[in-house]
Amino acid sequence: MQASDAPELEAHTERGLDVLFFCNPLLDISIDDHDASILQKYTLQAGQACLAADHHMPLFEEAFTKEGRQLIPGGSALNSARACGWAFSKETPGKGVVGYMGAIGKDVRGDALTEAVKKSNV
Repeated sequence: MQASDAPELEAHTERGLDVLFFCNPLLDISIDDHDASILQKYTLQAGQACLAADHHMPLFEEAFTKEGRQLIPGGSALNSARACGWAFSKETPGKGVVGYMGAIGKDVRGDALTEAVKKSNV
């Protein structure tokens, strides 16, 4: 993102940000697969992780567009920023300001991640 594309930070304190995190953000997608049809379709096993192969690639679009899916901001620093934002909102409502820097794509998934992060007081 170029400086001209960056949104202006709204300073909530005299100092601006109280805490700043930076890392690679992730967008986790949670879906229901009650009948295990997705597990079968993509040869996955419940409760196990695997490295994505070529035949898994359509799963990402299918999960992203599935009705009822949940989008969850993720990644180690973003999870920490969200936890910090939550703590500030509970302990000092409206006073603690948490910032996060990371690169995302200019696409529907990047927009979805941005919206999900905004809801987490970051």
